[in-house]
Amino acid sequence: MGAASQERAATDAEIEAMREILRGAMRAGAFGLSFTFNHFDEFGRPLPCHYADRREKLGLMRVLAEEGRGVVEVAPNFFKRDMGLPTLDEWGSLALETGVTTSLSPILVMPNMEGAWKTILERFEHWRSLGAPLFAQTQVRPLDLTVQLSQGSTIHSKSSAWRDSFEATLEERIRRMRDPRLRPVLIAEGDRLKNALAPLSVKRGRSSAARAYEGRRIADIAAQEGKPFTEAMMDIALLDDLETEFSLSGYLHADEDLVAVLLKHPAVHIGSGDAGAHITQFAGAGDTCYLIEKFVRERGDLTLERAVQRLTSELATHWGFGGRGTLEAGKFADLVVFDPQTVARGEEEWVDDVPGGGGRYVRHAKGVEQVIVNGQILVEEGAYSDAKPGRLL
Repeated sequence: MGAASQERAATDAEIEAMREILRGAMRAGAFGLSFTFNHFDEFGRPLPCHYADRREKLGLMRVLAEEGRGVVEVAPNFFKRDMGLPTLDEWGSLALETGVTTSLSPILVMPNMEGAWKTILERFEHWRSLGAPLFAQTQVRPLDLTVQLSQGSTIHSKSSAWRDSFEATLEERIRRMRDPRLRPVLIAEGDRLKNALAPLSVKRGRSSAARAYEGRRIADIAAQEGKPFTEAMMDIALLDDLETEFSLSGYLHADEDLVAVLLKHPAVHIGSGDAGAHITQFAGAGDTCYLIEKFVRERGDLTLERAVQRLTSELATHWGFGGRGTLEAGKFADLVVFDPQTVARGEEEWVDDVPGGGGRYVRHAKGVEQVIVNGQILVEEGAYSDAKPGRLL
């Protein structure tokens, strides 16, 4: 459709062409189709799926039904005033009509929308009671973020002025933040986002001047220094050439009692991967270890057996991964051998190993003895072997 994909719905002929492309992709090994309704392109415009009408969605899902496999994954905007319920209802009806497994992600405990998770979950239960193969996804950990203005910021990128700055070089970004003409624009647009950034604090400074602020909330610093929220943040970051680490923690998805309800619910799948979209904000690696560390060993919300089942056979069955998920003769020998008394996620660490000179946050597992893939030892006591037994799913 070219540029028209971000202007209008598809015609019948265009939908048919899409169906053939999808069919070819599925036969070449694709596993399904994804839609997102809470993201935009680099110019702040809605993505093509925002314009897709029910005819297009139904036509594409019928391809998966005809092929007899595949999952549709959807990211509704659960942060909207209507909590994304119209989107959930549409996909619930499509899942019911086509019989195609549909997974919506993520459902989170949000303090600024008290009780929203429960309302959303009840709507999932409604559609599932009618027979729709509809699932939610949730995360195990709090949605804590580390923000470095040298690396970009998911939240700030919702502003056009900040988005333009993040696309510039680091030197140009610093110049813009100091420019008396551009600086007020960044401050004004940033302050429109300050509610989402309210708990932000200084995590780690590089210079002695920035380290003096460590552990303090930006809102408190701004009040003490008589500055707007964003100006206080910018000024601290500029002390470190924008490499100061700010922390947004203990805010989203942080109530463990409520998160445990989601983790135990049969309509909810555990895990909500972002394919590395936020490697400069957090490390999602270790979530499975954290499930056992926190909700099995420390809190006892799940038995060890149930937690393992939720991470393995349940997902393999619901998503249609044949030959995997259980220990049985004839199935793939994919195993993780761990000590349930010590398994845990390690601390977040920054490493500069991304091709092109970028960096990312990583975590390393604790208490994992071996990883076996297709019957061959891939990892033992934290070290990789020379084996390369993996294969594409």
